[in-house]
Amino acid sequence: MPAPKLFTSALFSAFVAMSALPAMAADKITIGAGARQGLYYPTGEALCGLFENGNKDVKCRVKASKGGAANLRDINRGKIEFGMVPSDWAGWAYDGRFKFKASGGDKSLRSVVSLFDMPLTFLVAGESEVKQLSDLKGKRISIAGITPEVFDEIRAVYGWEISDFPFIDIGRTRDRAGALCKGELDAILFHVAHPTGLVQKAVQTCKAKVLPLPSSIINRLTKSSKAFVKSSVPGGMYAGNGAPVQTIATKVVILSRAAVAEDTVYAFVKSTIENTKALRRLHPAHDRIRERAMARDGLVAPLHPGAARYYRERGWIR
Repeated sequence: MPAPKLFTSALFSAFVAMSALPAMAADKITIGAGARQGLYYPTGEALCGLFENGNKDVKCRVKASKGGAANLRDINRGKIEFGMVPSDWAGWAYDGRFKFKASGGDKSLRSVVSLFDMPLTFLVAGESEVKQLSDLKGKRISIAGITPEVFDEIRAVYGWEISDFPFIDIGRTRDRAGALCKGELDAILFHVAHPTGLVQKAVQTCKAKVLPLPSSIINRLTKSSKAFVKSSVPGGMYAGNGAPVQTIATKVVILSRAAVAEDTVYAFVKSTIENTKALRRLHPAHDRIRERAMARDGLVAPLHPGAARYYRERGWIR
């Protein structure tokens, strides 16, 4: 397969040069991202570069973190102005569900902009007897990369109980691709941006296949929560997986808090939205970013007034 697009210094410089925004009165902003070796961090770097290029007097810093939960905590504590979070986690944190039940919900969270898809990827070994989702009953599965909400909905459709599965991995299997190819797991379900090393390894080792979700599951999940959108795993990204595969996705979204200045959020949204062509060139996961969808998809918490102002100016919301 072709080598993934990388955040090279030359490309990054050209990318940043494309942004032009009026200056704003602010000292600095911080974007909570993720681990330096993941996709969140270089995406945050790119967004910071765009923002600084149009706001010369403002320093934008990217903060490495452990991901969505850490960013939500830092937003709540006022340590960062913006944070990258999976859309389903954003809904949990706002409503006080699942991992955030004890907190009672953070009603100060505000949506800013939607970025890229994290498709739910259903992976099996090439010679597996699992050909579709309904074949999973009685199988050993890994669901470490999906949410309880998703698994509960899937079980409800098929009438499955937890006891119907002899083994469910929720994060303790270190080498999931290896376990799949050795026959220790029958299937892996996880949200991830593509391309990803886990799928590449499984494809190379045991000719693994990415299987589609049935339309009934896709429709049920997208109707149950704004956090989920219809999506696909792109075709041709992995050997032997030539056609696009239908599924759902969570979105990676940018959140802020209500107390962050309206003008700051407005400028951040403007610098992001008006450079989507450049964003799409930075990494394959960004290829399907579309301007209008950035104002809508996966934005579960209420819009920040600064974001809403920009989207109204574009005629995307009322």
